[in-house]
Parts: sequence; C-alpha cells; structure tokens
Amino acid sequence: MKQASVLILDDEVIMRDFLEETLKRKLLNVECTAEPYTALKKLKEKFYEIFITDLKLPYLNGLEVLKKSKEISPYTEVVLITAYGTVESAVEAMKLGAFDYINKPFKPEEIELIVDTIIKRFAEEKEEKEEKEEEKKEETVKFPEIVTNSKQMIDVLKLISRVA
Repeated sequence: MKQASVLILDDEVIMRDFLEETLKRKLLNVECTAEPYTALKKLKEKFYEIFITDLKLPYLNGLEVLKKSKEISPYTEVVLITAYGTVESAVEAMKLGAFDYINKPFKPEEIELIVDTIIKRFAEEKEEKEEKEEEKKEETVKFPEIVTNSKQMIDVLKLISRVA
C-alpha cells in the first residue's frame, strides 16, 4: 500500500521539525515548507492526503491558505494549527473545509490521532470504491446483454442474481 503524503507549512523551524519527526516515525512521506506560496505550488504539483498549516504565516494567513488549498486540491484534508486560536477562527476554518483545528502547544499523540483518522478515512473510501467497482464488474459479467445506468434496474439485476 502507498504511504500517505503529508505537507507541512509552518514558519517556525522548531514546529516544522517537531511535526516532521513525529510523522516520519509513522512512516509517512513528509515534506515541509515555511512559505505559503511554495506550499500552494506543491499542492498543484502533487497530491497530499494531509496538509498541516499554521494559522499565522507571513504573506498569507492560514485561513487564506486553507481556502486556496481547497480550491487547488479539494480532496486533501487540511489541519490548521495555531498558538493564536479563537472560537471565531476555528468556526471559520471548519466552514472553509478544515478537517481539524488544534491549538499549540499540543502533544505528538494529538497530531498522530488526527493523522491516523484521516488515513483510515482514505483507506475506507478506497475500499468502498473498489467494492463498488467490483460489484459493477459482477453485474456486467452476469448480464452482459443488459446495459443500464438505472439504479432501480441494477437493483433488480442484483435480486435476480441472488435468487438464481
């Protein structure tokens, strides 16, 4: 199975290093940057399952980065981290599509739990998609002369297969 990729954006070297070390221990592919525009460029060039970004950044704030990142890569889950958290910014982050919002300082276990949850979700979605594709293959093999996109007709064909 492919390792999940994580992009970290934080202008504080200590926090970047902490996150990178924590997540590399989980055998994840981790890339870091201190510059928001570099992070957005990386998101255009490669798919990351997880994007961890600070709220307070030079040039762009974390909410602007979150919004732009969701436009570039809507399936990437974004986690906002901040030492300047407010209820308003947390609500805004969730409205813009953040997966989570956590206040600094946090323990390695907290970020690991969030990352594990995201990875598990991706794995479940992939498994579900594969099951649906397998079901479609079975339907066409059992009834190659019947071509349909109708959900009701597909249900009837499934019923016929079970009865047979």
